[in-house]
Amino acid sequence: MVAIGAVGNKVIRGGQGWSLSDCYLGREIALAAIAAEVLHILSLAKSLESAKAQAVGPMVNGLIFTAVYGVISFLVFLIILGFHQGLLPSSSHSGRMRVLIGVGTTLLAVILFFGFVLLVGRT
Repeated sequence: MVAIGAVGNKVIRGGQGWSLSDCYLGREIALAAIAAEVLHILSLAKSLESAKAQAVGPMVNGLIFTAVYGVISFLVFLIILGFHQGLLPSSSHSGRMRVLIGVGTTLLAVILFFGFVLLVGRT
């Protein structure tokens, strides 16, 4: 899916050649994590309706933990947006700095997404 995102960025940019910015996928991956968290919250809420009384406690804990993780994910998404908005468009930054920002925000988003995967495995 990440490779498809890079191709999508290139297609959106137009017929020019490949650019390093095509591979800056931190925003997309962070949004994917947030969307997965929202779906998980909705799934847990639906499961609460049919759960027996003794099973409700762990489900509520999972619901709360997922909601808190969703808020944290949104804050990380805003940080990633800040990096992309403030640092990437400027041509005054060195190529190395642009690579570090692009790789760093993408890795941050990947960690965020896999953190959610581990969260789902725990609940």
